Amino acid sequence: MLFCSHDRNTVSEANAGPAESGKPSSAGAAGASTPSTEAVWFEYVGDTSISAIGSITRTLYRFTCKHARVAVDPRDAPSVARVPHLRRLA
Repeated sequence: MLFCSHDRNTVSEANAGPAESGKPSSAGAAGASTPSTEAVWFEYVGDTSISAIGSITRTLYRFTCKHARVAVDPRDAPSVARVPHLRRLA
């Protein structure tokens, strides 16, 4: 699920691809299996858009606007956390 908001009080939901669907996708990883734990959520705090590729599953995570929130496979969370302007949500 991808959430975009230019105003903190208004959140809109956009239809998104597999990495933005609320369930992390491992489609890009050869032989990857679906993780048994819940997704880790990240929010983009930059001004434009950004993409990050998970180091384990090779999934492309797209943050299309400021304050976009994307579910990330927990195996990719450490590498995604190193991307500037991406903030891990509690």
